[in-house]
This record gives sequence, structure tokens and C-alpha cells, in this order.
Amino acid sequence: MQSGFKDKIKYFVSESVRPRTVKEYSAVFLRGLKANENPLSDKTPRSRVPWLYLRVLAFGFILFAIVLTAFRLCYGATDFMSTIFYGALFFNVATLVFFYELYPESDLSLLLLLLTVLVGGAISNFIISLGYEFIYSDPFMSRPWISLIWTAFSEEFAKGAVAITAVVLLKNKNPFYCFLIGFAVGTGYSYLEDIGYIYNYAGGRHYEWAVLMSIGRGLSCAFSHAPWTGLICWAFAKFKKPFINFRFYAVVLACMVLHYFADIPFFAKGFEFLKGLNFGWLIEAAVVGSIIALQYFALRNPDKGERQTPIPVPQTSLTGGQKFNHAANVTALLCAVAVSAAALVGCALDIGEKYGYDELYGEESFIALVQAGSVIKADWEREYDETAENYIQIIKDGKQVRAVQKEVEEEREYYYYYETVESGEMVLTNIAAKVDGKVYYCEKLLIYEDYYMRLYGYPNRVDYIPDDPPEEPVEPIEPEEPVEPVEPEEPVEPPKLLKTVIYYPVDDFSYSYDIEKGCFLIRQTEPVFHGLTAVIVIPSLIGAISVGGVTATIVLKKKSRKAKND
Repeated sequence: MQSGFKDKIKYFVSESVRPRTVKEYSAVFLRGLKANENPLSDKTPRSRVPWLYLRVLAFGFILFAIVLTAFRLCYGATDFMSTIFYGALFFNVATLVFFYELYPESDLSLLLLLLTVLVGGAISNFIISLGYEFIYSDPFMSRPWISLIWTAFSEEFAKGAVAITAVVLLKNKNPFYCFLIGFAVGTGYSYLEDIGYIYNYAGGRHYEWAVLMSIGRGLSCAFSHAPWTGLICWAFAKFKKPFINFRFYAVVLACMVLHYFADIPFFAKGFEFLKGLNFGWLIEAAVVGSIIALQYFALRNPDKGERQTPIPVPQTSLTGGQKFNHAANVTALLCAVAVSAAALVGCALDIGEKYGYDELYGEESFIALVQAGSVIKADWEREYDETAENYIQIIKDGKQVRAVQKEVEEEREYYYYYETVESGEMVLTNIAAKVDGKVYYCEKLLIYEDYYMRLYGYPNRVDYIPDDPPEEPVEPIEPEEPVEPVEPEEPVEPPKLLKTVIYYPVDDFSYSYDIEKGCFLIRQTEPVFHGLTAVIVIPSLIGAISVGGVTATIVLKKKSRKAKND
């Protein structure tokens, strides 16, 4: 049995990479286009092993590497859009071609399948977008478990409806044929969705995400949207009277459940144990395994009872010159793929001038640093003093709506900003302090469990302290059309506030906060070049592969000519 398995692997590899004739290419691209073609009597030699998809995949991979390298080096709008286009394209198209090559009949053209990708993908995307816009929308995933149920249901329903409509219009109830039509519609939607993901993640010079999202989303094509829609169409053709057949709805429900588990919200609170290399990845592996099993059982022996024995494919006998020529072509292709892979790795690495950050622990140390050692008071408990004279006063319709009160303490001037709320009370909204003739506004850093928020200290509609207070109260500038607040449909649980850091930014510098480490990250003043080793290694590796590949190709080409002449 072991030798038999080895023979099958050897046969598969040799059939996948062996040179193909013009007739074999024509058999693929002209399939389904002949006017008087009879699929059952067609005797055109056909390979039992899919081979075109490998060439499509390699060609698309190389093109993606070329446009991404241009995007990495030049960062032009055209390069960015080309990266998105090819990044979402090469895996999706190659996977569709793979299943098309497995189709045993000659009644479906590749051109029709690609047209179904474009039209079916666009229509299903249109329907799904309308559903998100007008029926149910939760873009921020405030209720992830409910939102993803809607995602699984709406997307599979819309794609399935479009694909089944295409099947009905094409009038072919061959289950494998219908599977390919559904697979094409799912591929079209997957392609459009991948474009959106790559655009969102790769924007802003995030080259590593351009690589990761293109390859990651591409690999998922064979285990997500495309096969789910394909299996729905397969069930529609397989079971009699599908709309009143529970087995059809069982397949549809299974695809929706698989979609839901593929999108399972690991980020939802209370389910943190699903993060990382544990249950979350096990669930994803189970989804992939289930889809592979469903596709295998759906597509095995698709021509049973019609074509018991596949058309034999004559093995091409290559002469010495042809062998060397084929080896040269394979070497050149492998060299191009290897160079492309190295280029993608180089594009994904963090190379270039980057600002470094110093870790600073402790609120006191941070406040001392940002205030340049100055001791400045931030009295947020101060109440509005009705007996004191207002430094600035804003009146509307005869009522005071805002006011600024001034205090001098230890040779420092403090300005307290108040605003009238609905209850009529004056509430403190901001504080400013004058140090060495300059005014600094108090700022707050709110640190939550999963993020932090910086509240800049500029008071509402009074963003400066004049040298002298105005002689008359200042009338506020009202907006032309007041905007009414939109109340949420359901109350959302507020995030848990861990701590609040209050300070005056006397010393201007950039900083951030690391939630996991619990420390402040202070940006260094001078950028540092990162990735010098990669700058040396990646181009050297590309050069070595290119020189070796070109040399080997030339040598093999010369041997081919010599053998041909002999």
C-alpha cells in the first residue's frame, strides 16, 4: 500500500508540472464553447490531475509580489490599488480553476464561470450591503454573538439566492455543475470582501498587513464563502423538489452554522479563553475539516453511471532536448516564485527610520516628566464661586452659560472654566495654569481595560486666556442647526475605567500607553533606522536566487539546443 501511495504522489507531481501542448490548453479554454459539442461523446484527451491552477497561482503570486514591491518602494496611489487588486485575486481565481479542472463534463466554459464570478459577486454583495444598511447593522460589534448570527444567515442566504437563480437560468441540474456555479458566486463575493479587508488593514503604509491579509484571506477561499455557496447549489440540484426537501435546508443550515463558527467572536467578553492557540484554533480547524469532508462527499464520483472510466491521457514522451527545455522552464518559474516570496518577506518586515520608545513606569514619574518638574495644581474639586468676579463671562438670553474664574496661588495664575448644565449648576469643565508667561491646559489620560483615551485640555469655545479680561461679556457663537443627540437602541455597559492620569503638558513630546505592560511609552527625539540586517540579507538572497536561477536556466537551455542538434 505504501508503494501504491508513493506511486500516486509521483504521478500527481509529474502530471502537475509536465509540459502541456496547445491542444491541452485549448481543451480547457474552449471547453463548453463548441456549438455542437456532446459532453458524453467528447474524446478530447483530458488530464485526471488539475494542472492549470498551479500555473495560475504561480503567475498571480509573482504579479502580486511585483505590485507590492512597487507599493513598498514608491507608495503611489496606483501601486496601492494594484496591491489590493492582485492581493485579493490570485488565490481566489486559482481555487476556482482547480475545481473547474476537476469537472468531468464539457458543458461549462471557463468564460461563463468567470462571468458568474463578476456578476454573481456584485449582485450578492449589493443584497448583503442593503441588509446591513437597512435591516440590521452593528459595525462596532457591541453584540457580537447576535451580530454574527445575522452575518452568517444574511450572507449565505443572499449568495445562495443569487447562485440558485443563476442555476435556474442556466437550466443544468448536474450537481457538480451547480456546485461550480455556486462556487463562482461565492468566489466573487469573497474577492470583493477581501478587497475591503486588504484596503482597511494595508492603508497607511501597513505593508505587513498587505501580505498577511492577502495570503490569509486567500487561503480561506477554499474553506469559506466559495464552498458554502457551492454546497448550497449542489444540494439544490442533488435533492428532488429542494424547496420542500428537508435535506436541502439541512445543507443550507450546515453552511450557515459553519460560517458562524468560522467567525466566532473570540474577542467577546467572558470568552477570553478562546483566544490564542487553544479552543479558537481548534474550532477553526474543525470548520476547515468539515468543509473539506463536505466537498469530498459532494463531488466524489460526479460522473457515476455516465462515464465509468475517465478518458485516458497519453503520457508525452520527451526527447533529451525537450527534457532539458522543460527543466529550464520549471527552473525559471521556481526561481521567480522564490524571488517573489523573498520580496514579500522583505516588504512585510519593519524596515526604515522609526521612532524608538522608552518605557516609563509610575504616574508620578510621567507627570514629573511631562510637566518639566513644575508643580502645578489641578483642583478638579473646586466649585463655582458666585461671590467672586468672573474673568470671562458668556451670556445668552440674559443667562450666564459659561464663565472663567481666576485665582493666583504661589505666583501661579489658575483659570477655571465652568459651564451651565441643565440643572442650572455651573460645572467645572477645564483648568488652565500660567507658568512663566505661558498658559497650559490641564489634560487627562483615561486608561481602560482594553484601550486608553487622551482628553485634550481645550475648553469649549474659549480656547485661550487673554492678557486682559474683556470689558463686556462675550456672546457665544451658536451653530446654525443644533444636532439632536441620537440615543442608542439599548443601553451599552460602559467600559471599566482603571485609572485617570491628570497633568499639564509643559514639555511637548509624544507618548503612548502600553495596556499590557502598564507603562507609558515616551517617544525618543531622534528616529532610529530599523531592519539593517534585513536590508542586507533580503537583497542578497534575492540576488543569489536570481543569479543561480538564471545561470541554471541558461545552462539547461544550452543543453537543450545541443541535444536537439545532436
